[in-house]
Amino acid sequence: DLVRSRGLGDVYKRQVFDGGKTYTQIVDEMIETALGLGLNISRIMFVIGNDFGNTDNVHGNTTAGTPQENTVHWARGIDLRCQYAIEAVERFASVASTDVIMVHGNHDRYSNQWLGKVLEAQFHNNKRVTVNNNASPRKYYSWEANMWGFTHGNEENVSMLPAIMATEAPVQYACLLYTSPSPRDRTR
Repeated sequence: DLVRSRGLGDVYKRQVFDGGKTYTQIVDEMIETALGLGLNISRIMFVIGNDFGNTDNVHGNTTAGTPQENTVHWARGIDLRCQYAIEAVERFASVASTDVIMVHGNHDRYSNQWLGKVLEAQFHNNKRVTVNNNASPRKYYSWEANMWGFTHGNEENVSMLPAIMATEAPVQYACLLYTSPSPRDRTR
């Protein structure tokens, strides 16, 4: 959960729990590493969500109503999520065309949906950015001969994911040469 309040507050608006690095610094390091490898980056797939926020309402509860410990006010959490997401997309889009895939989690299902709407509005005139914000709990992405499926994993049995993918995205699935139903291959 990105915007869980331990240490965030106003200390440094972008603090996250990876050795004090900021969210923006982590995004920048990912870009620098890829460019440093000499890769010719023509497209970036940016998957965001999966409990990007810890809560989903003004009461500090998850989507299902589970109370969470939060010290950042709910409104501040909204500001931070929007800021982090917009900054990340801007940085990725400065390198290559960027496809944003919104995957809701079990803590922030509704919040993730509105965050996707914020990104759609922010980048609607940017030809280098697309946002997949449909309400499905599973998202599929194809590029060249590859296909990825994303889900939080709280609504489906892992062993059923290949069959679900084949049913929900039959045209993309039919073009695959190989599939791997391994649990470690799913986004969680």
